[in-house]
Amino acid sequence: MFKNKRLKKLKYVLDQSIKSYQGLYGEINVVTLATDCGLDIRELYDCFDGKSDIVNHYQRIIRTLNKATIYHSEIDY
Repeated sequence: MFKNKRLKKLKYVLDQSIKSYQGLYGEINVVTLATDCGLDIRELYDCFDGKSDIVNHYQRIIRTLNKATIYHSEIDY
């Protein structure tokens, strides 16, 4: 049960991170994102679709998207 709640929260955070990223950059380059996260495309899309149950994958994607968003914000100001 704990893992399901955690995964649900991570999926929500991932969705928010995607929206923030897309608000600044537009489309996500999924090949580059997968490479930056050390995942293959299938693993990346499984997380996007909420089908993955690997917490570490979600965390990697969220960190990578958030770093890009923070970097973009710092460059603008």
